[in-house]
Amino acid sequence: MVGSIIPSSRFTVRRMLEPVDWRQCRLFVEYGPGIGTFCRPVLERLSGDATLIVIDTNPLYID
Repeated sequence: MVGSIIPSSRFTVRRMLEPVDWRQCRLFVEYGPGIGTFCRPVLERLSGDATLIVIDTNPLYID
């Protein structure tokens, strides 16, 4: 398992998502979203007809 003691900063999130061509992205998959640090920024960038799938195996975060 991989984890972090603190969530990624907004600067890290922005830098990680920067290379994505959001106009062409129709499906974005995140494995291990944890507390969802990337979920909102991804949803804000995705077009209305795109899909976000998040997969987590930790029962503490699934709900």
